[in-house]
Amino acid sequence: MDSSDKIQHTMKRRTLIITLYFACALVTAYTTFYTMMWAIWGAPINPLMYAALLGSGVLVIAGISAMFAARWSVYIGIAGSILCWTYYLPAAIMTDWLELPSQGWHGFAAVASLILLTCVTILSFFQVRRAR
Repeated sequence: MDSSDKIQHTMKRRTLIITLYFACALVTAYTTFYTMMWAIWGAPINPLMYAALLGSGVLVIAGISAMFAARWSVYIGIAGSILCWTYYLPAAIMTDWLELPSQGWHGFAAVASLILLTCVTILSFFQVRRAR
């Protein structure tokens, strides 16, 4: 593999990482904010929702930093995904999965956020192992 192929492979990998960070941040922020808006009708807000919203912001920062400093963006991405998992893991356990199709777009976004968050977490951990 010559140097131009290595550079092209690195750019493809970096583009994938940036896209996953931004997509995950957007979808998790949307579903978390949508769930927080239930407070208008009197539902209590779980403090873990704030952690997940902060985690979405950290994932955006990881996506921006992946453009410039790929090594640090992986650690920032792991921190953001851990913050998101503090809300999404208990929510996934407590969810009635048979009711999600009846919720339309919001049910799809909830499933998509779990899939994207899983992909980002796994990818980030593999990137850390690769950097060592």
